[in-house]
Amino acid sequence: MSATATPDLDTDLEEDLEENTSFYKQYVLLVHNDDDHTFDYVVETFLKVFKYTIEACARLAYRIHTEQVAIVFSGMLEHVEFKQDQIKSCGPDLYNPAKKVTYPLLTEIREV
Repeated sequence: MSATATPDLDTDLEEDLEENTSFYKQYVLLVHNDDDHTFDYVVETFLKVFKYTIEACARLAYRIHTEQVAIVFSGMLEHVEFKQDQIKSCGPDLYNPAKKVTYPLLTEIREV
């Protein structure tokens, strides 16, 4: 009679969790204030990228302006990176013709 090996489910689960920890981690997307982008541009960018209400976009833009930085999105790393890429691809800020701003909003991703 041969003995059959019984898998150690607890050990297997722990190993799987260790290998897939990035799946369970949460990240936030921060947007930093700058002196160049207009309030209208920031609001329009958030409307396009996040599909938030105009009121929510305005509140976020105001928070960024007053606190210098704000969390605008959270989720798994891949989703946060995708939103960051969308922000970067929104094009120049054309709301102030006297000051042409061609660089995107300053963003940062942090693990929480």
